Amino acid sequence: MKPIIIFLFVLSLFVGCGSSYYSYNVEHLNDAFDGFTIDRMSGNYLTDTYNVSNSAWLNVQKYKSKNDVISYHLIIEYWDSKWLFIGEGESLVLLVDGERIGFTGEGSKQFREVESGTYGVASKEKAFYSVTVEQLRKISNAKEVKIKIQGSTSFATREFSKENFQNIRRFILECIDKK
Repeated sequence: MKPIIIFLFVLSLFVGCGSSYYSYNVEHLNDAFDGFTIDRMSGNYLTDTYNVSNSAWLNVQKYKSKNDVISYHLIIEYWDSKWLFIGEGESLVLLVDGERIGFTGEGSKQFREVESGTYGVASKEKAFYSVTVEQLRKISNAKEVKIKIQGSTSFATREFSKENFQNIRRFILECIDKK
């Protein structure tokens, strides 16, 4: 009986940890020292049926300064066995129902790391891009969103799934529209 309980416990930890990284979640951070708050989405995984060697997420963040100035960001996270080297400038482009929307940022230079695991070594990159509430609403209400992440060595493309639209809508409802 004990081995079954231990197995179920370990399985629940594995499923819980695995699903949280691939399913919608919002972390709320309050910094009492510097007076800012952050609502940061995670788990908005972008599927790619053509290339299973890399992974990408497009998440949203709301940042409220101590002076109550609010800004929003799209956050690209990209994992692969080789570096994409997401660059400065317009390195994230979305086609929202055919309309091109380019986003500029500082690239992934400050947010690059190598992670070793069961499946080998992966390079992880993260880049932040300013976005308006109007752009988030346009993205969430679109019928089709295509994404291009531009690096200095190559680029990656993705398309929104039904879940990606739902996740953006949910973030807007919970973190932007809530009173």
